[in-house]
Amino acid sequence: MTLREAEVALEGAGIKTGAFDVLIMAEEASGCSRASLLASRGEDISHEAWFCRFYEMLQRRLRREPLQYIIGKWEFYGRSFTVTPDTLIPRPETEMLVDFAVKHLNPNAVVADLCCGTGAVGISVALEVGCRVICADISQKALDVARQNAVKLGAADKISFVLADVLAGDKPDGEFDMILCNPPYVRSGDIDTLEPELSYEPRLALDGGDDGLLFYRAVTKNYADKLKPGGGFVYEIGYDQADDVKNIAKEHGFDCDVYKDSSGLQRMVVLKKTNRNEK
Repeated sequence: MTLREAEVALEGAGIKTGAFDVLIMAEEASGCSRASLLASRGEDISHEAWFCRFYEMLQRRLRREPLQYIIGKWEFYGRSFTVTPDTLIPRPETEMLVDFAVKHLNPNAVVADLCCGTGAVGISVALEVGCRVICADISQKALDVARQNAVKLGAADKISFVLADVLAGDKPDGEFDMILCNPPYVRSGDIDTLEPELSYEPRLALDGGDDGLLFYRAVTKNYADKLKPGGGFVYEIGYDQADDVKNIAKEHGFDCDVYKDSSGLQRMVVLKKTNRNEK
């Protein structure tokens, strides 16, 4: 088998990123550089010491298991985070939340990262800003992964981890300058229609209720009193949810600004209390 043949196999399985995936798996299995692997992609690798490991990874990818779970890690905001099937896979568009926090916070800030998963958002903010962060999630297994990432990346002294069900209104102690949240926002009825890779991700981290807005309603209502004066919510949203989240914000006395991602899709909203004295 050659790497090129592996690429063809993935592409035949409907995986558009076949060439990239093969390169990453071969790099992980062999320890060789990407440059050397690219230069030898037409050579037979069947007798290489690392072939069996690579072939096992290839078979998992052919079953549409996400590449990130296969290699057990993924990059977010320039750092490598441990990723497991107990956590949602960090995605590039979520870096917008970190960008916003870095721009608007100082080292004295206190931040909450709700529905934290791997801890990618909260850990990145803690390291970039130098502030204190509370990471909260309903899944103890996800919190264990987040804690592992914090230790690995040198952020353990800046972060506390709290097991919390945000839908039930479980609240960490203290008040926050900013509450960051990338919640489950896929409509329940849409989950089974998504690409096969998403079936491997925890449904708990995807399912936003019948209309996908369950968590925006709950967090905005239940955590408003946890914001310091001038503080706000920063949410990731689905590409078609901006108007609905604006309505939720208005209902609870918040202004809502919408931000687009690099693809031009509405991807992030920032909620701050309406200052009626300025109207």
